[in-house]
Amino acid sequence: MGHPPHREVNKSIRAFFDERAANWDDMVCPQHAERLKTMVAALGLSDGGRVLDVGAGNGVLVPFLAAKARFVVELDISRRMLCEGRARSVGEKVAFLQADVLDLPIAPAAFDVVICNSCFPHFSDQRRAIAEMARVLDTGGRLVVCHTQSRECINTHHRRAGGTVGGHELPPDDEMRALVTGAGLSVAEFSNGPGGYCLIGRNQR
Repeated sequence: MGHPPHREVNKSIRAFFDERAANWDDMVCPQHAERLKTMVAALGLSDGGRVLDVGAGNGVLVPFLAAKARFVVELDISRRMLCEGRARSVGEKVAFLQADVLDLPIAPAAFDVVICNSCFPHFSDQRRAIAEMARVLDTGGRLVVCHTQSRECINTHHRRAGGTVGGHELPPDDEMRALVTGAGLSVAEFSNGPGGYCLIGRNQR
C-alpha cells in the first residue's frame, strides 16, 4: 500500500524549506520578530504551560514562548529548519521534533497551547491539520493560528511567488471558522488587518 497523497505533496514542501533554512531570517521583513513578540505577549500565556509550536521553522518564537512555558516542543517538517532552531541555544525546556502536522506523533490532550505561526497556508490538508492540532489540546487549551501580515498580504505574496508555494493560502474567514468549529473548538478571537492575522480557537471539551 502506498503512502497517503499528502505525504507525497509534503516532500516538496519539506525540500522548499530545507533549501531556505540557513538564510530564512534574511527573507522575512525586519518587523517580523517584533510583531511576533507583541502577538505572543497578547496571548497572556500562563506560567508553566505546555506549548507546541507547529511549523516552528528556525525557532523565531522560542525566546517569547520559553520565557513563560513549562516546556516547548518545536515541531517542523523541515530538518534543516529545526537545526537552525537548535543553534539558538535555547535551554533544556525546549525540545525539537521533526514531524508532519497531518500525522502528529503526539498523545491526545498533551498541550495547553498549540501555536501555528506563518505556516497554515502550506498545509496540504488544512481540515486534517486543524483536527490534529485540536486533538492534542487539553481541556481549555487554545489553538493559535497567526501571521504578522494580513490574510490578503500573505495570499498575494504566495500567488506572486508561484512554484511550490503558489496557491498556498489562508482560507476566507467563514471557511476558517468552519474548520475550527468542525474540529470541536470554539472561536474565541479572530482578527485580520494591517497589523497581522490571528485566530484563537478554544477546546471546551
